[in-house]
Amino acid sequence: MKKFITGVLVGACLTLGTTALAATVKQYILTEPSYPLFVNGIEYRDSDNPILNYEGSTYIPLAKIGDLTGVDYHWNNELSRVEINTDGQGRIEGDNAASSGPSNASSPGNRELAEREAIENLNINNQVKYGPPKGLVEQGGMVFFYAYDADGNFKGQFTDEDDIVLVMSRLEKRSELPPTLSEGWISSGLLAKIYDSQVEFKNDVMVFKTNPFVLNEKEYFRFVLAPDWKTKEISKTSNDIRVKTFSYEQGITDEWVREETLEKYTNVEILGGVGPEVSPGIYKAVSYFYTKDEKGDRKLLYEITWPRRETKDDEEIQNVDGIRVKYSGSRVYYNTDDLKKLGILQSERGYSPYYNIEDLQKAGILQ
Repeated sequence: MKKFITGVLVGACLTLGTTALAATVKQYILTEPSYPLFVNGIEYRDSDNPILNYEGSTYIPLAKIGDLTGVDYHWNNELSRVEINTDGQGRIEGDNAASSGPSNASSPGNRELAEREAIENLNINNQVKYGPPKGLVEQGGMVFFYAYDADGNFKGQFTDEDDIVLVMSRLEKRSELPPTLSEGWISSGLLAKIYDSQVEFKNDVMVFKTNPFVLNEKEYFRFVLAPDWKTKEISKTSNDIRVKTFSYEQGITDEWVREETLEKYTNVEILGGVGPEVSPGIYKAVSYFYTKDEKGDRKLLYEITWPRRETKDDEEIQNVDGIRVKYSGSRVYYNTDDLKKLGILQSERGYSPYYNIEDLQKAGILQ
């Protein structure tokens, strides 16, 4: 089945004017139907002007409608529109028409050419300049942000999936997610990407500037955040740009963590030792949870004594001195909530500012 894409759908129902041309162009996908079309018992066939189907409706070029049915129609140059008459009166004298129906039935080819020429001239005189849209645009069920810097340079299109903080929050299955681009908020990371800049953050001042290795260092803009921006859901910068704060838990967020991960990503170290003697020559195993200071000195945080372990299935959970543990082969996993309750694993919070896109456009940072 052949497919046709057209910017303006011309069919039995057509109204074409300057306003229509200046509006946003919509695209429709039409197909060449498999069924025939008969007019008064004669099949319509025209490879240059085929009949088309759009979502179950049949469309025929307007010039052919007049030829096939005798309906009077003409192109009104003065009013830039197609006019169809069904009362048998024909077109009104004095109309500056490019084509007509039965009144010129002997030369359908000329009528069709005149109609096409008139519409083509209208298109030329009312040309719409096309280019990437600006700002937030919904396309195909998704929201895209078409970004332009302060100088009007197009810097690319972005979606929610371009925000690394949002993507990581989803992967880590956080209970709270950051504000999204599709909702009108942009992260510092994406803003820096648009300007191909680095971000310096100190004392609640965020500076977007060129890389320090660039020969001619340049500062693009800076935000002075409100002193309470971390504790307020929405605050404002010194230049009146709204800021929405995303607060999240830093560090390990998984429900279960193994020893190697604890030691790699935190300053918690687990060392095994020998516990009390349970029978002559047999001792229980003990695990000591230590933390290290800047000098490398250890401080004991907690200790657990392991019960005698019978053969257990993987993923079976048991409580060892207040810490839920489970086994997977030879590896032991600890419940992170229990580690936090006992002070073994410290919970820290991170804060990410998100800037309102509309305010950035008003300030001239984005266009």
